[in-house]
Amino acid sequence: MKYLVIVPTYNERKNIAEIIPQVLVISDTNEKVLDILVVDDNSPDKTYDVVKKFSIKDNRVNLLHRMNKEGLGKAYEAGFKWALEKNYDYIISMDADLSHQPKYLQNMLDGDKKIDLLVGSRYIKDGGVVGWDWKRQLNSRGANLATRIMLGIKTHDVTSGFKRFSRKLLAEIINFGIKSSGYAMLVETVYFAKRKKYRIAEFPIVFFDRRAGESKISGELKKSAKIVLRLALERFKHL
Repeated sequence: MKYLVIVPTYNERKNIAEIIPQVLVISDTNEKVLDILVVDDNSPDKTYDVVKKFSIKDNRVNLLHRMNKEGLGKAYEAGFKWALEKNYDYIISMDADLSHQPKYLQNMLDGDKKIDLLVGSRYIKDGGVVGWDWKRQLNSRGANLATRIMLGIKTHDVTSGFKRFSRKLLAEIINFGIKSSGYAMLVETVYFAKRKKYRIAEFPIVFFDRRAGESKISGELKKSAKIVLRLALERFKHL
């Protein structure tokens, strides 16, 4: 079984220098193949140069250097297509800011292979968030609850960016087409898996607020709300 961790980056030079060695440690302690692909949208801080240096020393580290900043959804779409072309069996999405602790990759590797979408969840028993004030936690939980109700999704953390996709599911998602260029693709992929009756499961993670760099989520709430509303309208048309 071949696993690939995809990490989209934009001005994450400091964080990616910590993430890559931690992913490789997990890879070293497993018999399974675990590689990493960094999808960088031409970061002004030259994050891609840091990744290049790692890739020269270790062929498990790969770089997809894109020339334009097009959003999280487009970066993941490019990474997903790369993974499918390279024949990976399972593809893992992970944030670049160390909010997703690399130690949880072991859960992705050990998870039931019959599960098509395995979600690292903040909002189930033993999951949680560290470093957010009550307002941000309330906003996140409220957005999750509203989205779950509107789309009829049982998954508790629909906005989690820490997911493991089966090759079969991911190929169908790409064939169908990712509609969102931004953070709404996190919801879109869960909704697609649910609608197509793929097997979905969650395991608990503790999410840490970023330690370095700036958040890229500013302005995404309204865009994501529009995508969720469109998906909800599509859902009710087919009821």
